[in-house]
Amino acid sequence: MKWRQIITVEADQRGGKPCVRGMRITVGDVLGFVATYETWDAILEEYPELTRDDIRACLEFAATRERGLMERIGGWVPIASKQGSCPSCVIKPATRTAATDQNSPVRTVDV
Repeated sequence: MKWRQIITVEADQRGGKPCVRGMRITVGDVLGFVATYETWDAILEEYPELTRDDIRACLEFAATRERGLMERIGGWVPIASKQGSCPSCVIKPATRTAATDQNSPVRTVDV
């Protein structure tokens, strides 16, 4: 399932926020439901106009936007904590460096 088939953006609806299938339910609304309700079934019971594919599409859309944001700002680099736990348990902002070419994006170098 591709989120692009479900998530719509219309300038005159909900202030141009991404919505589900042209309805007035935004991706942000659905993400809030996922965070608030115990199960997807509870969401679907409360909002029968939604489907499981709608919820999945909202999650995929949010993940895609988050990945794009991390690429634009330089991302996050995992570091090992002082307690010796797994390297991915602690994160810090990546160090940004000047690009060698004016047209190339800034890359992260922190390792």
